[in-house]
Amino acid sequence: MVKSKAELKADINANITANGIQAITGTMLNGILIDMVDSSLFAIMQQGIDIALTTTATAVVFPSAMPSADYSLGIMAFDGLGDPIEYAITNKLDTGFTIQGAVSGTFNWKAMI
Repeated sequence: MVKSKAELKADINANITANGIQAITGTMLNGILIDMVDSSLFAIMQQGIDIALTTTATAVVFPSAMPSADYSLGIMAFDGLGDPIEYAITNKLDTGFTIQGAVSGTFNWKAMI
C-alpha cells in the first residue's frame, strides 16, 4: 500500500523502538517494509516528450492513472527558437493534467509519485 511519509513514520513509531519496549512480530515488520518499498523506493513515473503546446488549454492524459493526484510534475516548455516560455497548469487529476502556454511551442513533462 502506498503511504505518505507521515503514515510510514506513524507505523514505525507505533511498532518499533530502539529500547525494545514495543514488540513487533514478523508479520508486522514485513507489512511495514512492504509499505516502505511501495511508498518510496519504487516511485511511479510517467513522461511525455516534444508535445505541442498552444495558447489554449491542452489536456494531457496519462497512459495509466497515478495512485492519486498528489504527484510531482516537472515541465519544460520552449518556443520555436528553444527559449523557455511561461505556462499554466489549470487542472491536475490522477489521470493527467491540463496545460496552457503563454505562447505556442513544445513541452516535455514528467510526473512522479
